[in-house]
Amino acid sequence: MRGKHRRDLDDPDDIPVPVSLVEILAEYRGALGLSPYPTAGERTPMIVSLYPQRDGWQPITRQRLFSICKGIFQNAAAAVAADQPEQARALESASTHWLRHTFVTHLLAHGVGIQDARDLARHRDIGSTQVYAHSEQERLAAIVEQFAEEQSQSSSDEGGGSSSAF
Repeated sequence: MRGKHRRDLDDPDDIPVPVSLVEILAEYRGALGLSPYPTAGERTPMIVSLYPQRDGWQPITRQRLFSICKGIFQNAAAAVAADQPEQARALESASTHWLRHTFVTHLLAHGVGIQDARDLARHRDIGSTQVYAHSEQERLAAIVEQFAEEQSQSSSDEGGGSSSAF
């Protein structure tokens, strides 16, 4: 895969993916008339444009991928708007970058170390990854605050004094 800030002359990046995605990509390649798995040295893009060109399959552009994802998010927002307006608003503003942000945030939330998250996000500077760690800290602080409020409410509902585990 060749990501943002990469030149055509750069070698593609190796990106670890789950076996389930490899299987889906094999089906996708088969539907295009390609062998299920790339051969050594093959440079066919992972996701290709709709029609092959004279010189073979061309990669889908970043702009087209953004447009496809944006359309999916818009459709999902419309589907939940009546019952879940907050979710709909979040989906309406979602983007491919939002997917990347969500991926890194979930890595950190599930205990993946900052260095591994940096490598998986392919950030050059660990400071870029630490932004996600700060958002994770904010999320955890909100959980603690909500818990404290619930405990305070529970304590006042019981009409008693407060107790502490400390």
